[in-house]
Amino acid sequence: MLNPAAMLAAAAGVVALAVVAGRAEAAPPSSPSPGRDAGPGGSPRSPSPGPEADLGLPPGPASRWYDWRDLVVSSKFPDAAARAAAQITPRERAQFSDLAQVLDTMNDATPEGRWHVNSGYRSRELNTLIGGDPHSQHMAPSADEDNGPAAAADLEHPQLDAARALEILGAVAPDKVDKAIAYVDKGHAHVSTRTDGRQRGMWGIHDADKFHWYPSAEAAAVAWRTARALRIS
Repeated sequence: MLNPAAMLAAAAGVVALAVVAGRAEAAPPSSPSPGRDAGPGGSPRSPSPGPEADLGLPPGPASRWYDWRDLVVSSKFPDAAARAAAQITPRERAQFSDLAQVLDTMNDATPEGRWHVNSGYRSRELNTLIGGDPHSQHMAPSADEDNGPAAAADLEHPQLDAARALEILGAVAPDKVDKAIAYVDKGHAHVSTRTDGRQRGMWGIHDADKFHWYPSAEAAAVAWRTARALRIS
């Protein structure tokens, strides 16, 4: 039989455990901190496997909707994309930052969520591996090069088609678009902007290895859906 002192000590221990348990129960759940995985209104950015510093990219987000990793890294050629990230210059970063602002405007007008960049900045090596045009705006050409100064991104969305990308851009940022092209075969939308403000406002589709240009985003969207329907049928 326990003596009175031992009984008191045991009771005190039980009380202490109950207090600790009560505090743990009463503590509110911790809220996830905003940052790289949170976009406007809590919309998630793409999870990124490590800090931008690992690739020599600027710290922090490129815009409200995108991290720098979203605009540089390629899932198909990750090693070449990592080398491209290490080579990107301040001028090229500035051009892609301007493009990200245009894409932000587009995402703000998309209730279904963010458009995914499947190809953004490319070095010459990465552009060659992807099979891009030698004068691609993905390579952030300067004012002295063809199609420059500019930046470009290829976009996809899990719920929306490439034609919808053109329709949204035509509605909210037509004066910010140099080229907007919906690809019939590949299903993505190519969007570019010139950073000198000299936008050409070119709306088109790419079908059977040819570009077709239209007077408006709406006309290009109709043409894309018609060609897509014929291709599927």
